[in-house]
Amino acid sequence: MVETVLLESEQGLDHSAVAAYLRTVVDSPGDRSEITLSAGRGRGHVAPPSQAEFEVNAERASPEGRR
Repeated sequence: MVETVLLESEQGLDHSAVAAYLRTVVDSPGDRSEITLSAGRGRGHVAPPSQAEFEVNAERASPEGRR
């Protein structure tokens, strides 16, 4: 299967903004109607499939040289 990136964004968000973004997908109509996801200046239109891959990447910045 070929993977096509429809929307990609990296930004700092507080907890409530992350929750609101995820609610956009969770609250989409059960008939899998197309929804619009926005991130920064990007916008993607998708019809959520019945099965989806969910990926989370959490990062923490530290002073240079420390881990």
